[in-house]
Amino acid sequence: LKILIEKYWKIAPDLITTSADYRNEIKGTTAGLIIGDRAMEQRKLSTYIYDLGSEWKKFTGLPFVFAAWVSNKKLSPLFIEGFNKSNFTGLQQIDKVANENPYELFDLKSYYSSYINYQLDEKAKKGLNHFLSLLKIDTSLNAEQISYLK
Repeated sequence: LKILIEKYWKIAPDLITTSADYRNEIKGTTAGLIIGDRAMEQRKLSTYIYDLGSEWKKFTGLPFVFAAWVSNKKLSPLFIEGFNKSNFTGLQQIDKVANENPYELFDLKSYYSSYINYQLDEKAKKGLNHFLSLLKIDTSLNAEQISYLK
């Protein structure tokens, strides 16, 4: 959020840490960052809604990586194979999960199958590295220090 505020929108609002009930304060010139189910609910209440992933893409032309599976040690081929099989099996269950868990504010099947990318492809890696570079985190690690699973 801070990167978008400073480098894309070029504004300097006061950022504060707030309580769990902060959503009641979002009105007028007071904005807030809302994630998860609460963000879906807020769509009914707020005039202006900005999706951080969409805003990042407008700013950089790259996808934003909100989450990734990572390890701080080398993983065995057996673990990688099992992980990939489990991931594949889970992805085959999207329709079932969406049907068994109806959500009135959002089409979960569409969300799980269209809004989430489950592969860390080259564009996503570029987006992640660009984000880290804007945070001033060194991404010039050699291949022995960082590797991507397939």
